[in-house]
Amino acid sequence: ASEQAVILQQGIIAQLWGWAAGSKQNQDGKQARQKQQTNFHVKIAFMNERS
Repeated sequence: ASEQAVILQQGIIAQLWGWAAGSKQNQDGKQARQKQQTNFHVKIAFMNERS
């Protein structure tokens, strides 16, 4: 029974670590997407000015 408890604990810890890592990646991904969108808008504005 104690072996099962340890496995369960490790699983929960792994899930928490995975969740923490995932939410960090989500934040980074969100910032990267926002940066890309901004660059895209700047490019469009630049093209519009040139034409």
